[in-house]
Amino acid sequence: MRKLIYLIIIALVTVSCSFQSLEIHEFKNFQILEFNNNVLTLKADIVINNPNTIKLKITDADFDLKIDEKIVGKLTQMDKLVLAPRTQKSYPVKAKFELNNLPNGIFSLIQIVNKRGAKLSVSGSVTGKSFLYRKTFDFNDIKIYE
Repeated sequence: MRKLIYLIIIALVTVSCSFQSLEIHEFKNFQILEFNNNVLTLKADIVINNPNTIKLKITDADFDLKIDEKIVGKLTQMDKLVLAPRTQKSYPVKAKFELNNLPNGIFSLIQIVNKRGAKLSVSGSVTGKSFLYRKTFDFNDIKIYE
């Protein structure tokens, strides 16, 4: 029994050391599904590169929505994703952003985005899980719109 426990510990340490960072390349095909009480429900395709040799389940996401470097909202929910190993692939996701710094909600968001030179981006992290191991991957200023 002890040998089995040691083998599991060694396997977990080996797997954890070999995790490579995920890369988010692009957000595309945005759709606004709903806007209610300053919560914007979006659907989009996200292109993610998983260079790891194992599939990863994305179990949690924590992102800030920024317009011109100013945080205007927080990602509150994201569909769970399963990233295929060693692929760069587009995945459909549904996310809810709570708009906390826009007094007039969606109308202010549309006006800012339509303004010439507006930059829409996200920063934050996702937590990936494989078997018993978890790792959090951080992302900074991923451009959504410019």
